[in-house]
Amino acid sequence: MKHIQNFLREHRTVILVIGLAALIPRLILFGLFLERGVYDSWKFDYGDGIYYTQVAKNILAHGTISIDLGEPPAPDSLRTPLYSFFLIPIFYFHLPLAFFVFLQNILGALLVVFLYVVLRRLFTHRVAFIVSLAVALEPYWIFLSNRIIAEPLFVPLFVGAHLACLFFLIHKRDARYLYLAAALFGLAALTRPVGFYFFIFVPLLLILGLRGKVSLHHIIQKIVIASSCFLIILAPWFIRNRITLHSWSISSVQEYNLFNFNGKPFCEWLGDACDAEFRTAIEKLPEKFDQDFAKEYKAAGISLIRNHLVGYALFSLQGMPSLFLNNAYVDILQILSDQPLYTERSFWAVFTKPTLSSLREYIGTAPPGVVFVLVFGKFLLIVLTVLAMSAVRLLFVKQYTHKGAIIFLIASIALYTVLSTPIGSPRLRTPIFPTLVLLATLSTSWHYGWYRRLRQGGKH
Repeated sequence: MKHIQNFLREHRTVILVIGLAALIPRLILFGLFLERGVYDSWKFDYGDGIYYTQVAKNILAHGTISIDLGEPPAPDSLRTPLYSFFLIPIFYFHLPLAFFVFLQNILGALLVVFLYVVLRRLFTHRVAFIVSLAVALEPYWIFLSNRIIAEPLFVPLFVGAHLACLFFLIHKRDARYLYLAAALFGLAALTRPVGFYFFIFVPLLLILGLRGKVSLHHIIQKIVIASSCFLIILAPWFIRNRITLHSWSISSVQEYNLFNFNGKPFCEWLGDACDAEFRTAIEKLPEKFDQDFAKEYKAAGISLIRNHLVGYALFSLQGMPSLFLNNAYVDILQILSDQPLYTERSFWAVFTKPTLSSLREYIGTAPPGVVFVLVFGKFLLIVLTVLAMSAVRLLFVKQYTHKGAIIFLIASIALYTVLSTPIGSPRLRTPIFPTLVLLATLSTSWHYGWYRRLRQGGKH
């Protein structure tokens, strides 16, 4: 405990700078939203936000986890419940939602400070500072901190689990770090279902990290403990779903997304080759989520993909760049503006069909400042993605000491990309943004040192 106090005292100036860099822009946007009445309008409680608030209200009023507006509400598993549980005190004490958003901004700033403290223990001050500052100032993360949406809770849990894994790989091969990672992945899964699939890294890291250091019996024992940490957190939710909904699925949003955000766009991409059965399902199944049709959503989506595996692979590859390059920073400006900044058709045409004509059409409908935000934001994301990808080069550097961490980070991004394709959006990128920045910073730092040694005629 004393060494933590000494660390905080020695780095208090940097920690203060990073904390303020994260907090001030969040509070500025919070103030602007307050002034313009965003928290009392559709602009605030749209999208997934209304589902989370409805679940919280139904838990309070009926003891039922459900998005249903009926009386009594029918149980469902569209949204995993942890974020809604955090919303319950707001409705129980009749507090304004803006107060909860204010707390989310504080949490976002604390995450950035925590990120610096942990990364400073693992890497150099420069790496820790650059990564933390980039995360602190990322516009869409600032925006999400000011919305009722799961990311303000999910991102700290998801990033915290990754940091625990990095501590195991770099700082000390202590299995307790991975027990912590398993628990955090479990909590993350209860916030957003995608967190469930990342537990696979925990037993893999235990096997690779402890192989040759302890006996196989001890490795298996530690895997069982880590699995228990993960499953104990999730067990009540799975049991509830099995008893109430007759399903072991962590969330029916997966079935719904498979049909609506994977199957439908893929069917459109296939054109005339799309299965007649799937087209029939589009007409038959409700466009708005209905828990009673969860199995049908899943069956139709899987059937279409299974019948066109090669086509779906090409379709997914085509959609992957959107996860990394879609910035949507203009959407933040639109919420703050009383006037339309662009026409929706031309705006989305830039992303769905990034051609010169669609860009020209978009520029023709938007003010110069909006065009600058769109183009400059896109440029920064392209640079970040290229630099993060260049970290692969470090795996072939004999003297590089953090290869295990690089492999883990790249594998995590790869898994997340597969799980998020083809829906890819700025919101979905937010949880892996710190990982992208860390890879880009580690790669840039090493290549810069390599270039300096090359210029000085040193060995490399």
